[in-house]
Amino acid sequence: MELSALERALGRAATGEPAVMLLSGEAGIGKSTLLSEAARRTNSDLYVASCIQIGGASIPLAPVVDLIRQIDRRAGRSPTVGSVRDLMISESSRHWDLVLLGLDLVAELSSEGAAIVAFDDLHWGDQGTWDVFEYLARNLVEERVLLVGAFRPGEVRRDPRLRRRVAELARVSGVEHMVLGGLDRASLTLHAAAILGMPASPTLMDELLRRGEGNPFFTEELLAAYVAGDPITVSLSDLLVQDIEALGSTARFLLAALAAVGRDADAELLQRVVPFDESTSEAAMRSAMEARIVVVDPITDAYRFRHPLLSEVAYAAALPSERRRLHRAIVSALDAEPRFALTTTDAAGERAFHLDRAGDEAGAFRALFDAVDAAAVAAPATCRDHLDRLLELWDRNATTEDASQLIPRLWQAADLANAQGDNARALALGQQAISAATARDEHTTHDGGLERGSDHERLGRYLWGLGRMDESAAMYDNAASLLENEEGAETAWACAGLAQGLLMFTHFDRAELWARRALDRADVDDFESRSAGKSVLGVLEVMNGSFDVGLAWCQEAVNTSDALHRRSLATAYRAVATLIAGQMSDVVTLALDGASVAQRTGLESTYGVALAGSASQALVRLGRWDEANLVLSDAAGVQSTTIGAIGVESAAAVLAARRGDDERANTLLERLFAHPADPWHQATIAATTVAVRLEQRRWTDAMAAAASALHPAEGSPRFVPQFVSGSVIAAVELALDALARQEAVELQALATDLRRQLDAAADDPTARSPTMVAELALADAAITRLTGSDQDAFKRAVAAAENAGDPWMAATALAQQAATAAASGDAAGAVESLRAAHATAVQLRAAPLLAEIAAIATRTRISLEAPVAPVREKHDLLRLGLTSREAEVLGLVALGLTNGEIGTRLFVSRKTASVHVSNILRKLGVTSRIEAAAIQQRLWT
Repeated sequence: MELSALERALGRAATGEPAVMLLSGEAGIGKSTLLSEAARRTNSDLYVASCIQIGGASIPLAPVVDLIRQIDRRAGRSPTVGSVRDLMISESSRHWDLVLLGLDLVAELSSEGAAIVAFDDLHWGDQGTWDVFEYLARNLVEERVLLVGAFRPGEVRRDPRLRRRVAELARVSGVEHMVLGGLDRASLTLHAAAILGMPASPTLMDELLRRGEGNPFFTEELLAAYVAGDPITVSLSDLLVQDIEALGSTARFLLAALAAVGRDADAELLQRVVPFDESTSEAAMRSAMEARIVVVDPITDAYRFRHPLLSEVAYAAALPSERRRLHRAIVSALDAEPRFALTTTDAAGERAFHLDRAGDEAGAFRALFDAVDAAAVAAPATCRDHLDRLLELWDRNATTEDASQLIPRLWQAADLANAQGDNARALALGQQAISAATARDEHTTHDGGLERGSDHERLGRYLWGLGRMDESAAMYDNAASLLENEEGAETAWACAGLAQGLLMFTHFDRAELWARRALDRADVDDFESRSAGKSVLGVLEVMNGSFDVGLAWCQEAVNTSDALHRRSLATAYRAVATLIAGQMSDVVTLALDGASVAQRTGLESTYGVALAGSASQALVRLGRWDEANLVLSDAAGVQSTTIGAIGVESAAAVLAARRGDDERANTLLERLFAHPADPWHQATIAATTVAVRLEQRRWTDAMAAAASALHPAEGSPRFVPQFVSGSVIAAVELALDALARQEAVELQALATDLRRQLDAAADDPTARSPTMVAELALADAAITRLTGSDQDAFKRAVAAAENAGDPWMAATALAQQAATAAASGDAAGAVESLRAAHATAVQLRAAPLLAEIAAIATRTRISLEAPVAPVREKHDLLRLGLTSREAEVLGLVALGLTNGEIGTRLFVSRKTASVHVSNILRKLGVTSRIEAAAIQQRLWT
């Protein structure tokens, strides 16, 4: 957005309309980078004149000196005696001369094109520099210049003189004030990936956002520290510590206390923590606020650091003994007044954290049990953090009374690691839980099948997440065998998990069996098992054609789920079911909402990316390609699980192919082929391959991909109508190519066989979804091209695509409808259809479709641009005695078209066009086409 604003301002400047912009942002926020990128994109000259401060004093007119040097260097000249530099440094120079000098410089450098002139670090500028800048801002007239004044808002706020000058400048007509904030998560993710050379993990991104708040410079320094294994680089620490060191010892200790609290804190909490009286604390806090280190929340009145990294520096500056003492005081305050806790959800976690930091490991261990339980439902990432610390402290602090909790806590940690995509850790924790159970002889003869069945199901899930599909399938089979004869409520979750695994391996009948067993065995308050079972049944009902029933099951699964990570899983299943049902707009809404929740709760790499994949696939179908690109860009920077990446890369590949970027589409297909995938996701990859190869006119490859998906090595096929439709269209194109080469093709026999395939595909229950109806209708119309194109068939395909909300497919069908109409002599219908298809393809920027439309236009001699109709009043037609058709012909005569060209444009013969022209000349009482054109131009333009 900021870059676009600069580009627009430069565009105005290039036309002789100078622009002025005040650019404010904290150190490292990217002011210089933004200006450089704007100059690069617009091919504009960039002059950055910097204000300089040495020893706390500003160098007078430093930017003017800098500007002269840059102009001299670019002009290839050396400063001469009597030059503007001499004028500037002469003791006899008057202030007014220096101000005028600035305008002369700007006029000189903008003489050959638009230029950016930036006065950087204006907060360090002396009065003369500000005078020059302000004079320029008020007196630029037609110079092709974007004048920029860049400054740090904190420095300006501290100086009443600067505040006044900025406020006055902001009120000048034509002056814009742009405030730069931090990068959003998507932009920061791309920035981090560019620096690291690989996507940053969601955990690292969370840390960068928390600590750097989107500041590009801070982010770069934090990444450098991350690579080096340090908490913060020396250069960044030095930058931040200066303001803190300038404060008194009382203020520094108060800042250490605020940093120890670790979040916003009100005055009362801080007062209980520090050993000062209230007036001393207030004075110290005021000095910290005046130094712009601390700010006050305008709603809660709580104190917070202006930037999180300031908190780290303040905390590091305190002595270890001071920190421990502060944390003990915070625990005492929290125990005395529970209202001081940040939230009731994590009050136990906050207490455990401070006990840990205070050096009370045993107390922290005991507090972590409550912290884990409090966060289990609403904060999965936080819950996992607490569990990891609990297990880390276990051996040193657990008593015999805690022993019974070890195995459940290990499995709980493993399941949360799986939910966050850390399946290697999940597998290790699961194996540790099994080893612990074996060591304690908990697998007795009586219930060994029960325990091991549940264990196998979990390990199967973790192996699936790791992409070890053969091992996962074997583990699921073992779980099914062991659980077959168990009836207890304890097996409900294992049954539900087994159903989900079998669904992914496309064993649909077995998946339904185990999902129903999960519901039968689950207790009334076993929300998670019920939710998982209902999700599987919902997807299966939709695949069986019972869309309303299936989607209701899926919605109930979301509502039933208690824990947030289970709800995210249910939402992902609901999005898949809604995709299959062809309700694309609903998919976008629920998937993006679900992805947002997943991102905020540490589940981005799993459910967040999976939901982003569903949303982007729906957006591609809906023709909202630019929105799809945004979703895909956000997801591209996430180090997701393999399964999550498949949905995102599939949508990206189809979109790239439809926009004509074959290189990117092929690269994405290569990535997809490299992923270890279960049969469910193998079908997704195959569907993507078919769609991409059809766009690339690689008909044989498309048919091969469809054939492999329709006859999978194991499990049942998915997307049957889509695969058959794609295969049919490819077969038609192959036959037409063969005919063009004058090869013998049994067209009638081929058409009969292809129609038989379509009829069989139409029996698939999913064929009733709007998207599959459209796919089948387009394939059905394509078959008619073999035996005589049927315009009505293509009209039905257009209507079906429009009903499905798929403009790209509608435009594809419209283009073929136009070709069919032209061949049958329906000139008006051909023109209307082809121009409508062209308008959609242009809007979508669908390059292959545009090429196809252009080819149809060439061979049918249809102009894709509607002729510009002259404005004609009805009374003019009546007065001249012209019919509407004759008026249309007269307009083309005025454009200089011959009779033959008029006939082509209007799809009439040359003779008919000649008759129209003769009638026009007679009615107008003129003898030449030139005279007729003159009358038309006088009356209708």
